[in-house]
Amino acid sequence: MKRIKFIIVLVFLSIFGCSEKENYLGDDIRLWKDTEAWEFAKSISKNNFEKAEEILAKGKIDVDYREPKYGQTLLFWAVWHADLDAVKFLISHGAEPNTHNTYNGDSPIAIASDYFIRSDILVYLLAHGGNPNDYVKKDEKLSYAPVNETPLIRAAFTSMEKTKILVKAGADVNFFVDNDFRNTPLLSAERRTNLDIVEYLFFECKADYKKSYVITIDTGDTLSFKDIIQKRRLLTAKDSIVAKRILEIIDEQSQKTTITGDS
Repeated sequence: MKRIKFIIVLVFLSIFGCSEKENYLGDDIRLWKDTEAWEFAKSISKNNFEKAEEILAKGKIDVDYREPKYGQTLLFWAVWHADLDAVKFLISHGAEPNTHNTYNGDSPIAIASDYFIRSDILVYLLAHGGNPNDYVKKDEKLSYAPVNETPLIRAAFTSMEKTKILVKAGADVNFFVDNDFRNTPLLSAERRTNLDIVEYLFFECKADYKKSYVITIDTGDTLSFKDIIQKRRLLTAKDSIVAKRILEIIDEQSQKTTITGDS
C-alpha cells in the first residue's frame, strides 16, 4: 500500500514538474535548470562573475549553451533583463549577439532593439558584432512561426533613439524580410500614434516609400504608402503637417515620373 502511495506521489511530482517547466517564459533563468549549464546560469543571474569565470575555465560549458525549450543562450537572458554587466561578461567571453533561438528565430540584437530594453545594451551589442540587419532566414528550422522583423523594424515602432542608433550603425532603411508578411521600417513607424519616426526615415534617411505598401487580406487590394498616410488618423497638429509634407513629396515625384516617362 505504501509502495502504491509512493508511486502515485512520484507520478504527481513528475507531472507537476513538467507542467511547471512548460510554463517558463523566455526570460526565466530556470530554463537552464536540470541542464549541465545550471550552475553557470545561476552565477550569471546573480552577477557572480568570479564563479562564472571558474566554470568557463574548466572548459566543460560553452558560453553559448542553449536551454532546451526555446534554444536560447544566456545572452538572451541578460538582454531580456537589461543586465548590462552580464551582457558585457558574456560578450567578453565570446557570446554571439546574432544567435537565433530555435523557437521563432529571435536574437539578442533583435530583442535589444525593443522599447523595453535600455539603449546602452543595444549600443554595446552593435559595438561588439551585433548585426543591425539581422533577420530570420527562410531555411532556419524553428518550432514556431518566425519573427519577421529586423532590429530597425522593431525599433521604428516605438523608439526614435534606437532607430537613430541602428541607422548610424548601418541598418538598411529599405530592408524587409521577403516573405508573406511584408514589412519595412517605414511601415512599422507608420503604425505609431505619431509620425516623428516616419518623418525621420522619410526625409532624413530617404527611405524608399515605394517599397512600403500593404496588400489587404479581405480584398487583396494594394494600398500604397500614400494611401496609408491618407487613411491614417492624425492625432496632433504636427502629424497633419508631416503627413501633408509627405503627400506633397510623393505627388511631386509622381508628376516627375509621369512627365519623364520613367517607370
